[in-house]
Amino acid sequence: MEADLHQHFHLDLVDLWRPGSGLTLRKLWVLINRMPTKSATATALNDGREPWTLAEYLASDNWVLLAKQLNDKAPDAHPWRQAELDRVEKSRTDSRRQKMLERQKRYSPSGGR
Repeated sequence: MEADLHQHFHLDLVDLWRPGSGLTLRKLWVLINRMPTKSATATALNDGREPWTLAEYLASDNWVLLAKQLNDKAPDAHPWRQAELDRVEKSRTDSRRQKMLERQKRYSPSGGR
């Protein structure tokens, strides 16, 4: 992540602790969430694969439209797109489940011990 911040935004993570640098936790959070899809951070957060860009999603939609025109039995979505959407949904579900288990543990009568 530190290398991505330097490469894409020309920032040093050490600036977070330098007075007057202008880098705050909020700004760091925004920059991390807006990291380009080709960054190492985005790839790491996407199970080691580069996330799809808007252009790739649009290209997959065009593929489906062309396939439908050529063959009535074509799928409703590009196979890779459906796999990507399924993976993202599973990741969200797993994350929600993990958070729920952590909350249950924290608020259990044993006090999370």
